[in-house]
Amino acid sequence: MEEQKRGFTNQKIQDKMLLLLEETGELAKAIRKTLPEVSIDYNKIENYTDIEEEPSDVLYYILMITNTYDIDLEKCFRIKEELNCVRYGHQLKIEDI
Repeated sequence: MEEQKRGFTNQKIQDKMLLLLEETGELAKAIRKTLPEVSIDYNKIENYTDIEEEPSDVLYYILMITNTYDIDLEKCFRIKEELNCVRYGHQLKIEDI
């Protein structure tokens, strides 16, 4: 498993959750860099990564968390989308994405 290769096997779930939040913050920061109407500290612009680098980090921690709980993420996603179709009345199907 990838977690073993990266040395995350013994990591507590709360640590994984905090890392997910940290990576989500980095994604938000990268998005801010692209929005002219949002103020950022241009003296620290080198601390802002590109958006393309961040979604994979967020997804990685989501996968680590779901693996910890033995959750089939694709199945979970499909079930939730079906519920959302009923709840919100939209016709979008996962196959359309």
